[in-house]
Amino acid sequence: MTDFKNDLFDFEIAHLKWLSYEWSTKPTAFILLSDFKNAPKEVIKTELAPGINVSFMILNDKYCIGYPDTDDNLIPCETTTRVTLGNQCRECIDKDILSKCTYCTGDCVNSGALEYCKTTPHLVYLAAFTKDFIKVGTTSEKRAETRLLEQGANYARIIARTPSQGLAKQIEEYIKTTFSVLDKRNKRIKEESLGLGFQTSDFTSMLDEKITEIKKKSSKFSEFFIKDIQEFDFYSRYATLLMADGATRISFQRAEKSKELKVEGRLVCPKGDFLVLNNNGIISAVNLSSKVGNLLSNGATKSKQLNLL
Repeated sequence: MTDFKNDLFDFEIAHLKWLSYEWSTKPTAFILLSDFKNAPKEVIKTELAPGINVSFMILNDKYCIGYPDTDDNLIPCETTTRVTLGNQCRECIDKDILSKCTYCTGDCVNSGALEYCKTTPHLVYLAAFTKDFIKVGTTSEKRAETRLLEQGANYARIIARTPSQGLAKQIEEYIKTTFSVLDKRNKRIKEESLGLGFQTSDFTSMLDEKITEIKKKSSKFSEFFIKDIQEFDFYSRYATLLMADGATRISFQRAEKSKELKVEGRLVCPKGDFLVLNNNGIISAVNLSSKVGNLLSNGATKSKQLNLL
């Protein structure tokens, strides 16, 4: 049995701020943490590179993470306020102007984001997660790959380009309501998308059919649909990493209500909300995004022993 050290942080208590993805020549994931006891406002960005070891306990204590600005930089909470619901305090929620755009359908009423909404070029995408689930979404043009990686898409295509977020939101809403394409993923879809029983053709044929249908019946927005559709195959790289580890199935690590969760193993790869780990031959996944805001203990420290603030 392997005893795993923790390559993510060497201080006693970490505050999990965020998971982020970047794309240069390949997809790269990062975890954003702070040293909760000594420097809670200093964000440390560490690459989640396949092959590193992780060993930490997810505690039940949760504190505000701050808020992102319009350039996607995380601004730490001024008071590191304890929270019970979500992962932001009321003050940081009020400062998080783009979060109010989440449920927008193109008729902007968010005065704080109005300039961003009207002047920032956006894309509309269709992303395939399983053999029978496609999601429609929007993203700023500069965050296309990042957004798709964050969501854990297996395959995706950019289908429209617009001069503003508001117009992209209108197209998204039209596709959602007219063609029954959802704009949200539930827990089941998130977990099923981690499976290994897919072929790339499962995704491409499904997207071909849906895109043809949309373009044929969407003359209202035809000028924004792009001819040379940009596509992303994330599944091939993901499957290669898992098969190299001998994975045939993935189990899921879940904490019982009000229980702490031990996360331990060698990182096979990050995918969307999840870390996929190999712990002595057992391949499992933990939804780390659902724990953003929680404290992580390095080693055997128990939450009841901590003087957190």
